[in-house]
Amino acid sequence: MENHVADQIRFYRRQEGLTQEQLAEAMGVSVAAVSKWEQGQSLPEIPMLMELADFFDLSVDALLGYQLRANDRRSVSERLRQLRRADDYDEGIAEAGKALQKFPNTFTVVYESAKLLGMAGAERKDHALSKRALDLLTHALRLLSQNSDPEISEMSIRLDMADILMGMGEWERALALYKENNACGLLDDMIGCLLAGVKERREEGVPYLSMALLRATASLLRSCDGFANVYEARGDIRAAVDILRWKETVMEGLRKDGQISEFDKIGAMTHAGLARLLYDCGDRSGAQDELKQAKTQAAAYDAAPSHSATNVRFFEGTETVGIYSEAGFSAMEGAKNTFCGDGGTEAHECFWNAVE
Repeated sequence: MENHVADQIRFYRRQEGLTQEQLAEAMGVSVAAVSKWEQGQSLPEIPMLMELADFFDLSVDALLGYQLRANDRRSVSERLRQLRRADDYDEGIAEAGKALQKFPNTFTVVYESAKLLGMAGAERKDHALSKRALDLLTHALRLLSQNSDPEISEMSIRLDMADILMGMGEWERALALYKENNACGLLDDMIGCLLAGVKERREEGVPYLSMALLRATASLLRSCDGFANVYEARGDIRAAVDILRWKETVMEGLRKDGQISEFDKIGAMTHAGLARLLYDCGDRSGAQDELKQAKTQAAAYDAAPSHSATNVRFFEGTETVGIYSEAGFSAMEGAKNTFCGDGGTEAHECFWNAVE
């Protein structure tokens, strides 16, 4: 064993173009220690083996010369995942310990062990397990280049760490991690709710909650439009009408009395979309009513257009935040394009012009 490890250390040192003196300096040991390793007179301790493996950008397994099959690692990782999902923590903790001894620098094994120990620590309120999970997640970040799962990223791992910290009662550290990883405001709702849950910090949560509300609303409105298109394509006009009416209800609930906002522009286009659906299925009276509302709302918006989010009910963020629909034209143009465009005919144009 000693001679095999000696050969490996000597091989990788020379491959890096290093002298024994340079390797000794990098590892913080004496030249004599490196010489003994390479002559097979002594073995590095396990922590030093791990440092050497990291230094040479290898797994400990590779440094020791083991040729392990990829499917071995996959089967171990899958076993840990199954035990975690089954909440079988007793066996899971034991299996994780064995797996980490065999594959200490394999990303999937380290990550799945961390997830299992994190859940076990939260379930049992065992801070030692939670701390071990945090250490493993930190190690997983160093091994992230091995990861091939698109659902796992640096951000997702750091959020796993924040969740564990929350379970340990380390609220401020968890909050700091959430804030550091709040790319594009995706965690505004989480941060806002976290702050709002602490009496003396509630006001700090308001800007986060305000932005979260705007983003959630915008996403919801787009989803309604998408479903309406799907239902129309299926020939289920009633479902398309129903979801657009629900979309109107959502926007109505966010309007401030007497205040014009981008929701009025979006609302005008939504009424026009309803009119088109009703017209195409032969409900001329219903289409006329919707077009009247579309034109009234569009005219009101175009007379005093506003993108200010402060005109939205419940929003208490900064005045510089705006809401912008995807339609860069006026509300009236948007409403007309919605009713007459995308396969519209001269009959649609005539109907639009006839409605006052």
